[in-house]
Amino acid sequence: MPCDWRRYLLARPFSPQVGICTKAEINPDHYFSFAFEDMVVRRVEYDVALGKISNETSHVLADHTLRNNSRHEQAVAFGFSESITHTSTFEYTTGFTITVGTEFSAGIPFVSEGKISIEASQSNEWKFGTQNTFSKTYTAHFSGLKAGPHQTVHAVSSVKLGTLEVPYTIYLASKSAGVEVVTSGLWRGVSSWELHHDIM
Repeated sequence: MPCDWRRYLLARPFSPQVGICTKAEINPDHYFSFAFEDMVVRRVEYDVALGKISNETSHVLADHTLRNNSRHEQAVAFGFSESITHTSTFEYTTGFTITVGTEFSAGIPFVSEGKISIEASQSNEWKFGTQNTFSKTYTAHFSGLKAGPHQTVHAVSSVKLGTLEVPYTIYLASKSAGVEVVTSGLWRGVSSWELHHDIM
């Protein structure tokens, strides 16, 4: 007897526990489960035009004072190497659901000349949906800080520190079939930029 593909087998905890229903019938125990293939992140795109910088402050990295109480000019050399903790979080808004903790590689937004930019040539490993932390180190050396007789010279090195928010779109594809899906959300991170030196 040929199979009738318009009929469906059903199984349920109440009577009748096993049976056959036709395609035209509507049953409350119809249940479908979809198992998605393993997905990989192909690329991440940011809408920098909609990016925002907030909570901007000045963060002092080094503060050095040379007091010359003598009748002769004095000079001093000093340097510093300080690290600032940055954060990076990909927050989900809509589209294909990515499992929290999924690891992928991508560049992230940063500030250059007062504007949000993307470093396409540099990628790091991130975990989706969790706060990632990393450090950025600033280094400087002063070899000729001078103070005349009975003068005081004050040197301060600082960076700007703030919160960046940039909308993103993540493009994923299934490993076997290559079917592409998208996820959209907001990237949020604490960042530093623009090392500045003041000598007073």
